[in-house]
Amino acid sequence: MTYLYQRLREAARSVAVVANVHGGYSPDILSHDTQRDWAAWCRKGILDIVSTQNYSDDDDAVIRQVSSDLSAVPEEVPFLPAVKVEDLGRGGRQSEFIRSTRAIGVAYFVYGSGFRIQG
Repeated sequence: MTYLYQRLREAARSVAVVANVHGGYSPDILSHDTQRDWAAWCRKGILDIVSTQNYSDDDDAVIRQVSSDLSAVPEEVPFLPAVKVEDLGRGGRQSEFIRSTRAIGVAYFVYGSGFRIQG
């Protein structure tokens, strides 16, 4: 990952390197797998933004995941968690919680056949 980041920086300074990874970081689970240890990539300074995938309908589970991820992401690395919604107007506790943190925003994974945007 370090090699790839350095080559990208040399080729195009204006390109942001973003990792879109599963939420709920745990060093115990990922420490043996260097290809998925995104918190280590953050600490090495080889990610410009980290975006976590938190695709649960359980608000409390997502809040726990995002809280865990926030503690793993250094302050200087912009953090953009993604949540699952069927209706953008719904937002919900997950989005409200994320907006109350230092996250740079909320990314939405929208799915479902009945998707509609409500004003």
